[in-house]
Amino acid sequence: MKLIDRLQSDKTEAMKARLRTDSNLLGVLISDAKKTDKSPEDGAVLKAMRSTKKQLTEALSHAKDADKQREIAYELELIEGYLPQLVGAGELKAFIDTLPADDHMGKKMGSIKKKFGERADMKLAKEILDKG
Repeated sequence: MKLIDRLQSDKTEAMKARLRTDSNLLGVLISDAKKTDKSPEDGAVLKAMRSTKKQLTEALSHAKDADKQREIAYELELIEGYLPQLVGAGELKAFIDTLPADDHMGKKMGSIKKKFGERADMKLAKEILDKG
């Protein structure tokens, strides 16, 4: 089942269960994912979800009200449930250590993306490459 279909199914279930926060957030995720394509692939859906997660993380850091902080934290937790488990720093560093030292940054980043796909934290990969 495609991720977009899973989101739509879960939104329907959330609406039936009268879970407003869940159904609203899932609606936003679906809408963001469908901005460029009516039937987006999982990669586009994950990209939209990560973007929303980033916005919520920023909002959480600025939220002063405890209720708002709880609501945003719950929404972040909900999004995390759909995102694939990212590769750990140790596994990422071990793979980077196997790459030829004379390759340029772009080629190494491409190799990382090819090996791990959506599970790669490219920001972390860049930090490891910059240090090494």
